[in-house]
Amino acid sequence: MAGTSHTYMAGRLGVYFLLFIIAVILLGLSSYRIHFTETATGERHFYNPIVVELIVCAILCIIWIPFIVFFVAGEPDQYRDHMGKKRLSRRLGFEGLVLFILWVLWLVGAAYTTNRILPGRNYCRSISGKQCSTLTAIVAFAWIGFGLLTILAILCLLHLQSAQTIDTSNAAAAKERALAEPNTQQGTTEPPVRMPTPNPAPAPSSYPAPATAV
Repeated sequence: MAGTSHTYMAGRLGVYFLLFIIAVILLGLSSYRIHFTETATGERHFYNPIVVELIVCAILCIIWIPFIVFFVAGEPDQYRDHMGKKRLSRRLGFEGLVLFILWVLWLVGAAYTTNRILPGRNYCRSISGKQCSTLTAIVAFAWIGFGLLTILAILCLLHLQSAQTIDTSNAAAAKERALAEPNTQQGTTEPPVRMPTPNPAPAPSSYPAPATAV
C-alpha cells in the first residue's frame, strides 16, 4: 500500500509541474489578448470578460501549485504514525476541494471561450492572422489545463482512498494484537505457584540386621 501511495505522490507532482507550465503560458497569451484589445479599440477598459476569467484561473494555479507541491513532497513522512495518516487524509480532502473549485473555473473558461470561437459562424469572426491564432491557442491551453486538473482530482481521490485503507488495516491489526495478548491485572502478572515436592522414601538396606543377645 505504501508503494502505491508513493506512486500517486510522484504522479501528482509530475502533473502539477505540467499544469504550472500551462498556467504560465495561458497567463501570457491571455494578457497579450487583453493588451491587444485595449490597444486596438483605444479604450482602456475594453476587453473580453472570459479572457479575464482565464487570467484569474492561471494566477490561482500559479499561486496554489508551489504551496501544494511543498506538502506533497513531504507526504512520505506522514505514514510514520497513526496521527500522521489522519493529517494526510485531512490534507488530501482539502486538496481535493481546491482542485474541484479550480476544475469548475477552468471548465467555465474553456467551454465559454470554445463556444465563442469554435470553427463555424463565430470562428474568430472578422479576426484573422495572429489574433485568430492567439485565440485558438488560448482555447487549446485552457482545455489542456482542464484535463490536467481532471487527472489531478482522480489521483487525489485514489490517494485519499489508499490512505484510508492503510489506516483501517492498521487499526484492525492493532485490535487483533490486543485480543491476542494475555489478560493482565494492572500491568502485573501473578507469580507461578510452586507445588511442594515430596521427600523420597529411604531405600532398604542390603545388609542383615545385627543379632541381639538373649
